[in-house]
Amino acid sequence: MTRIVLASASRGRREVLRQAGIDPEIRVADVDEEALAASHEEVLDPLPPLARAEATTCLLATAKARTVAAHLGPVETPTLIIGADSLLLLGEELQGKPHTAERARERWLAQRGATAHLVTGHALILIGNERGDERSAAATTELRFADLSDDEIDAYVATGEPLEVAGAFTLDGLGAPYVTHLVGDYHNVIGLSLALTRRLAADMGVFWPSLWPQPAK
Repeated sequence: MTRIVLASASRGRREVLRQAGIDPEIRVADVDEEALAASHEEVLDPLPPLARAEATTCLLATAKARTVAAHLGPVETPTLIIGADSLLLLGEELQGKPHTAERARERWLAQRGATAHLVTGHALILIGNERGDERSAAATTELRFADLSDDEIDAYVATGEPLEVAGAFTLDGLGAPYVTHLVGDYHNVIGLSLALTRRLAADMGVFWPSLWPQPAK
């Protein structure tokens, strides 16, 4: 049986795994995302917008997973650490968490009625076996937002929900009615693509059913 550690405080990511039969241990990584992205600005900025989003989210997801792996130290049980990070690509602009009501409102004024892409970087690190292993990749889902009125935007922002989520919206909460169309992986928008996570784990030799709870003997 493989131990699963989720390097994220995201309720959405935790619930995605739980719905798939996996109950992860939560270890929040202390990573300064803005500072890390800024330190790689010279390499990231020349990339086309989508490639920049993929590279940035994978960079941050990997930093989170590596930070948790370092804190765990040597382990005897095979341990799979999952890190993830999401950004919304609207036009050529990358948007993370707005943090303030003012910024959340500004973002919704810009994205209402528009099409955008939610990009989530995934990083998996396997430790506790004969050799450490690491994989990363990004998944992208296309979204179309409803053309909200100013009053709807103000009411949504006032709930506080959009302040601490990438793109200032959720698909598994109050923001769900404001996404009118989706092309791609639904779970990716919530925060974790199960299909991509399974593929990356398989690349490291992890048998996905081994992550399910084992029946008592």
